[in-house]
Amino acid sequence: MTELIFLLGSGGVGKTSTSVLLSLHHASKKNKVVLISIDPAKRLADSMGLTLGNNLTAVNINNISFDAMMLDQKLAFDESVLKFSKNKKTAQKIIDHPFYQHTSKNLAGISEFMAMNKVYELYQSSAYDYIIVDTPPDIHALDFFAKPKLLADFQDLKIIKWISTPFKLIKGLKLNSKKEKGGFWSSLTNLVGISAYESFVDFLDASKDVIQSMNINGQEILSIFSSEKTKFAIVTRPNHSSMRSSLYLTEKLKELSYSTDFLIINRVIPTQNSYTPKESVRLEGEKRILDKIQRNKNFLPSKIIKIEEHHKNIEKLEDLVDLLQKTSFEK
Repeated sequence: MTELIFLLGSGGVGKTSTSVLLSLHHASKKNKVVLISIDPAKRLADSMGLTLGNNLTAVNINNISFDAMMLDQKLAFDESVLKFSKNKKTAQKIIDHPFYQHTSKNLAGISEFMAMNKVYELYQSSAYDYIIVDTPPDIHALDFFAKPKLLADFQDLKIIKWISTPFKLIKGLKLNSKKEKGGFWSSLTNLVGISAYESFVDFLDASKDVIQSMNINGQEILSIFSSEKTKFAIVTRPNHSSMRSSLYLTEKLKELSYSTDFLIINRVIPTQNSYTPKESVRLEGEKRILDKIQRNKNFLPSKIIKIEEHHKNIEKLEDLVDLLQKTSFEK
């Protein structure tokens, strides 16, 4: 059975490198793993030197392999239209429509909307043991988890009926006046721009099957997200600012009826035999923060995982292999 793991966190906490590290961990145990980035800033490709697109790409690091992709919202939207339309002709009609061309690139939340469908598609395929999702920072990630509910609440295509009914009533006027040269319909079109309205209604009518299918997906995704096979991991750093952001994310997830399963504290001071005075001060500060977390009953996750600070900046994928040996995700 496929397990979904979503990584959330504020910017600069090392969430992207952690998502790769987690992918390596599960892939090293002979699991089939796919890593999806829905971060529009493209941190996964930029920071790790990967060439990723909307198609799955095989990644091999020291003989540990997993698949990865970076969502292209426009291509993902096109794929959904082709998949859910009643035929290719209708799909192409939708894709070529000016309203679609604008919406598929500029509609607020469209990246999260399409990412949700891509995650659902991979989950339904049962091709992977683990699907790991690297989300955008903070509030943008929460948009992703709100989208299934918005889709699931969009019932019966009532808005399409509301918009298209007036058009169907006046369409008869066009048929009756068609024989008139310049007639009533032509005058009305020039006056109120009915041609644009007609074009928009035709677009909505062609899109009904697509919208209905995405509505059904939204209901099923809500069920998947709420199941025990979906885990939420918040990535943070051992400082007060990052921890405040983590608490905020935890509270917002709770409002959406999701719990925090893992708290991954990134870049903690490495365990060693002795510490410099500066390292000792930092170590005490980290202990105080961790103690505060463990005493916060509203925040305490099922597991707390600590990832030690690497001896150098993570600049390429191979740098993570050494770090993997020092990290236990089983704690």
